[in-house]
Amino acid sequence: MGIISAGMPDASKAGPYCHATAVVIGEAGLIIQGASGSGKSSLALGLLDRAADRKIFGRLVGDDRIHVASVNQRILMGPHPAIAGRLEQRGRGILTLPYLGRAVARYIISIEAEPLARLPDAGLEGRLPEMFVAGIALPLIPLDPRQGPLERVAQLWFDLAQRGWV
Repeated sequence: MGIISAGMPDASKAGPYCHATAVVIGEAGLIIQGASGSGKSSLALGLLDRAADRKIFGRLVGDDRIHVASVNQRILMGPHPAIAGRLEQRGRGILTLPYLGRAVARYIISIEAEPLARLPDAGLEGRLPEMFVAGIALPLIPLDPRQGPLERVAQLWFDLAQRGWV
């Protein structure tokens, strides 16, 4: 179990960085997790583009390695200093973008390795599942890996709008 886990928190095995991409869209700090090549950076770029089109605040926090820390029952996230403001886009190389040095994480976005169940867990009663980050539970929004990048952006934007974050 590492910094981000589906189970109960285990602070003894937590380290300062996790393999993820992070952005802030409107009021929502998002940690995007998934395997290498799953589309984390493409999702982040798509969300930043959509925010700019709608004149909503959007900023990169970091790509590939994100520092996370529990501070006053909140998760603060920031970029790794060696790659701050840089985002890798497959086929285009390394992009340099404006970034935030620190932000509060509100959600975990997970590009699942397996397709999602057709119906949500009945025990959640309209709530999102949760994942632990540095010992703090954050709501989890899973995305289907079979969706294309534009579909993922549209689905996530809709989910965030339903929660009043954009």
